[in-house]
Order: sequence, then C-alpha cells, then structure tokens
Amino acid sequence: RSQRYRYGRDDPRSCRYGLRGDRAYFVRQDVLSQGHRTSRVRQKLKVVSLASGSSGNAYCVETDAGAMLVDCGISCRQLVTRCDAVSIDPKSIVAVVFTHNHDDHIRGLATFHSRFPQAELYANMMTAEAIAAKTGVSEDEFTVFENYQEFEAGPFSVLPFSVPHDVPDPVGFLVKAEGKAY
Repeated sequence: RSQRYRYGRDDPRSCRYGLRGDRAYFVRQDVLSQGHRTSRVRQKLKVVSLASGSSGNAYCVETDAGAMLVDCGISCRQLVTRCDAVSIDPKSIVAVVFTHNHDDHIRGLATFHSRFPQAELYANMMTAEAIAAKTGVSEDEFTVFENYQEFEAGPFSVLPFSVPHDVPDPVGFLVKAEGKAY
C-alpha cells in the first residue's frame, strides 16, 4: 500500500506546507510522489494588526474561509478603512472575540455590530456583561465562552486563557486555523 494517502487524501497531514512572503501554501503529497511538477495551491493566511495602543486595539486573522477580529477598539469607519488597506473584506468577518472591556478594545463595537451583524460576538461572562453595559449591545448578542475551553468561531478554533490585567477576567487567545496557531 502506498504511503501517499496514509492519512487520507484530504487530510492536512498528507500535504507539505510552506510559506512564501505573507502567503501560506500546501502541496499534496500524492502530487509529489507521482513525480509531477508541483503546482502549489495557495491558501491565504493573514494576521494583521489594524490598531494597537491606548487609542485603540484591533487585530484580524484571515483565511480563505473568513476572517476574525480580536477586539474592536477603533471606530467602524477606521476599521473598514484599515481592512481595505490590507485587502480584507469587512463582510468576510465571521467573528469578533474580546480580550476585556477597556474602551480601547470595544470602542467601535456598537456601530460595527449594526453594520456587520453576521459577525458573531464572543466573550467570557464577565466581559460580555461589562461590554453590554458600556456599549448598549445586548448580552444576548454574545456567545459566552469559558476560559480554557476551546470553541469554534467560523473556520477558527479558539482557546481562551486567563491573563493578568486591571479588569475582571481578561483573556488572551490561542487561535488555530489552516494548520497554524497564533
């Protein structure tokens, strides 16, 4: 039996991965083992800081299957402008995850959520309550997660973990997508 489908034809472990510039690619092992020229199938994989600092925080992780925001601390207008500048379609954002409830992490949420309601909102219970009180976005709009419990947000697997900060229950995230972790 040939080893080329050891894990199954579509299993990512049957592929060879690489990085060229800011783009990831994979080559199926069966293509390599047959001696064909390798035609690389490119899959877009981006992690972009849209804003960072006391004036606002927002990061975007994007794959071909969608994008996810980590925090939404700049105005919706700035967010859309900065997404356009790095070729990310704001309509492709399927989720927004929140680290904590400081204004520089939630400033643009109310407007963003009204313009892009397809993006699901994720926060732990204490953060969701505090954000709802500050922004007017209903707590019911949030999908609440437990710290250290992995969850799916669109094409992303997200593991929240506790971090020290001066607010109740802040978190960081380990995000997995396209065989990579961030």
